[in-house]
Amino acid sequence: MSNVIRGLFATPQQASLAIHQLAEKGFAEQQISLVSNETYDKDSFSISENTKFPEGVAIGAASGGVLASIGAGLAMVGSVATGGLGILAAGPIATAFFAGAGGGGILGGVFGSIFPDEENQYFEDEIVKGSVMVSVECDPAEFPKVEQVFSSCQAKRLNKSS
Repeated sequence: MSNVIRGLFATPQQASLAIHQLAEKGFAEQQISLVSNETYDKDSFSISENTKFPEGVAIGAASGGVLASIGAGLAMVGSVATGGLGILAAGPIATAFFAGAGGGGILGGVFGSIFPDEENQYFEDEIVKGSVMVSVECDPAEFPKVEQVFSSCQAKRLNKSS
């Protein structure tokens, strides 16, 4: 996991919309990861195929399948030392957690070599507070496409590495 762009969203609905839009732009579920705290479950990320968001973005069936697959794959990957709140993850990031990359903080173990510790800690703190992280592993040439999606879905912070 070296070419990654990640966004932080205030709500599961914003994160879900971002995943739908990423799928519509051709990103595969194997490229997209989701991390949240345990107060959410797969139903928190579901959006009806007929949903129309205020921005006028209709949700299609193809992108709905990607989100359903990612949501179904949510699994507990660790807990935060302060308070023991569980962290859920799905996608390639969950595989990295289960492969033993969980040292150095929940996100530091996976992203430690590609993002600064301060950024990893900020994202982790925000996830504990209820934000949701979506990350995409892709060619850096595709970063602008992901940035556009994250911005249109109101990501409150994003960062990228390559």
